[in-house]
Amino acid sequence: MITNAITTLLETASGITNVKPTTTNATPTDIPRLAYTDLGGPRELTDGGVTGIVTSLYQVESYAATETAARELMRKIMRNANDADADQRGVQNYKGTVDGTRIELIHFTDQPRFGPTTLKSEGANQTTARLIVSMTVKHRDNT
Repeated sequence: MITNAITTLLETASGITNVKPTTTNATPTDIPRLAYTDLGGPRELTDGGVTGIVTSLYQVESYAATETAARELMRKIMRNANDADADQRGVQNYKGTVDGTRIELIHFTDQPRFGPTTLKSEGANQTTARLIVSMTVKHRDNT
């Protein structure tokens, strides 16, 4: 399933285990964390029908206590997946199979941008920095 594959890849690249789809509840104090939203995407078609390949667009958000920490978290995941140094690998240009899902290509379509820099919820008195980036994932549909 693509959700499991995205979570695994982002956890490995970022070095944190607090990576979740935005459908999972999180509090503003639950940092550092990465959250991602599947914004959908088309299935490739030919004259013979669907090819089994989907191009999904994701919004990825990094949350941290400071802008510097949020940028560092985003920098880690945006590194090239083919870096010679395994400790420096991100998910940019990733191709492979993760958790049974064949991923043809991952790439970031823009540069990180800041969302509201102060996020507060009921009873929380903490400022959280948030960065947002768009990520495209071309993958085989396992459904």
